Amino acid sequence: MELKNTTMLYLTILFLLCGLIGLSYGKTNITVSALNPTTTVNPKVNKTRCYPFVGCFGNAPPFTNSQLDLPGSPEQVGTQMFLYTRLNANRSQGDELADLNVVIVSWGPGAAFPNYDQAVANTRMVGTQIRLVIDLMIHAGCKLSDVHVIGHSLGAHTAGYAGYLLHGRIGRITGLDAAEPDFEKHPIETRLDKTDAVFVDAIHTNGASLLTGGAGLMEVSGHVDFYVNGGETQPGCPNQFSGTLSNIFHFHFGSK
Repeated sequence: MELKNTTMLYLTILFLLCGLIGLSYGKTNITVSALNPTTTVNPKVNKTRCYPFVGCFGNAPPFTNSQLDLPGSPEQVGTQMFLYTRLNANRSQGDELADLNVVIVSWGPGAAFPNYDQAVANTRMVGTQIRLVIDLMIHAGCKLSDVHVIGHSLGAHTAGYAGYLLHGRIGRITGLDAAEPDFEKHPIETRLDKTDAVFVDAIHTNGASLLTGGAGLMEVSGHVDFYVNGGETQPGCPNQFSGTLSNIFHFHFGSK
């Protein structure tokens, strides 16, 4: 009886220490076998998706911040661009303030609630499309130093990606409450950063915790960062959580 108790105690200790060792015992023998380790491969890893004209997109590092989602097709993202010029009678209000050509970029279908990770991935598609339009503008005589891209929330990172594709030669990018989820502490290739333009300024107003309704990135993103009232919350915004849901999922840029 004493030997049996000692054996059971030994088996119990061995089981607790080994973790990955399987033990089975009967009346007359003991069998110890190693469990076969299994590896589950994520089927979304290291994928590439290509589209006519805009090119190919992969999800290898550093572009893993969208939970490996890849940009949707141009048709799925539904990007529209509206041009306002000196000769355009249907002027935007902002166009009356300065002698500018203004392009409003809309991609509502590609940023539709509730698939946020897909919307994050789609910023690369829209950023690529903006880059291609800027290329056409340069070919028509525009100077990169005269281009000013302005983006809000996901649009701020969209602007950053367009600047990244243009090797930081855009004159200016302004980020308005660049989105935090899927971007905070990620590589600069995936988010707005001061390397994306000759001058980058970022305005932070909604950087409180996501649990309390904040969605803005508090991380330094530009050459100059403005933290309005500390950058987390603003007076007169009582329903911050619903405001976050409506705002996180819109964008425009202009050039002289």
